[in-house]
Amino acid sequence: MPQPPPLDLRTQQRVEAYLEADTRYSVAPIPTPVEPATAVAVVLPRITRAGSAETIRRVARMVIFHDLAATTGAWDRMLAGGEADPHTVAKSAWSVAALAWLGDQERRQRAAKAFGDLLLRADPERSHPDITEAALALGGDEQLQAMRTWLERRAAELEAQSKKPDPSRPPAAAQHLSVRADQLQQIVGMDIPGWKRTFATRAKAAALPPVPRAAKLAALYCETDEESDTPLVWWSACTLIRLPWKVDQDGKRAPDPELRTAIAEAFLAIARAHEREDPDNQEEIDLTRQRALHAAVFFGGVPTEQERLWLYKRPERGVDLLVLRPDFQYPAAHDHGATGATGHDH
Repeated sequence: MPQPPPLDLRTQQRVEAYLEADTRYSVAPIPTPVEPATAVAVVLPRITRAGSAETIRRVARMVIFHDLAATTGAWDRMLAGGEADPHTVAKSAWSVAALAWLGDQERRQRAAKAFGDLLLRADPERSHPDITEAALALGGDEQLQAMRTWLERRAAELEAQSKKPDPSRPPAAAQHLSVRADQLQQIVGMDIPGWKRTFATRAKAAALPPVPRAAKLAALYCETDEESDTPLVWWSACTLIRLPWKVDQDGKRAPDPELRTAIAEAFLAIARAHEREDPDNQEEIDLTRQRALHAAVFFGGVPTEQERLWLYKRPERGVDLLVLRPDFQYPAAHDHGATGATGHDH
């Protein structure tokens, strides 16, 4: 029986540090790069219903970002139902999100059904952020409509409770119930229409030929496209990672160097369009340039020496997604003095 390949020690250490990082005072970005087989070996034992919700969130984001499809079976087993509190709801919601990105059509359908079942048990006030991530990953209008119904039902219940006569209840308690109802209605009235626009932009981008799609995704990621929003930054980054691959004549996935070059060039073009001075908006301009240069390097682009020096001097904030950070120092548990990267690899 063939022996599995040895683990890549740097990937193992980096992934474990990411999963265990203390994020109360520092960020813990998804590790990049990783050796896929090693990353899968590290995270698979952690994809269990006994794991913490925070661990499942971090694992899900990492495997989605790096397209680690070898974990789909573990995520499928997470959907056993019976969620009884926000922690178990969160774990199931992120399992749905992982299957939406990584699964085949059958598993995506199972994830969509699990999403609908989850709404029967989840508390909208406590679980809507995790439920939102699942809905955004599935990307269907039916999920948004189900969320709308779920939120409106709870808002109506709270409003009815606030108006129910109760002489023993102080007036402030009734007002608090009404405020909670309003907060849910704000999600219905503002966020859900925004997510519908997000889905429309995603569909528009996906319909473009590969090279124009790369340019559109790069602009969405850098937020230089007028249609960009926070969910689209994440979606475009994950989509760009999957774009420069094709299926060869033997049915195996193979890199597409021409498309990878087109992606890098799209980011370099954005960076160079932001190589300017504007005292009123300099930090915003520089942040966009930094994000674009990071992404260009991520996809194999070659900045000029001047661009490399400029990027080297910029602080590593740990918030960009498409960036190579092999030397990032994750803050250990209860280590409140960690500051992030110790070096630059641009």
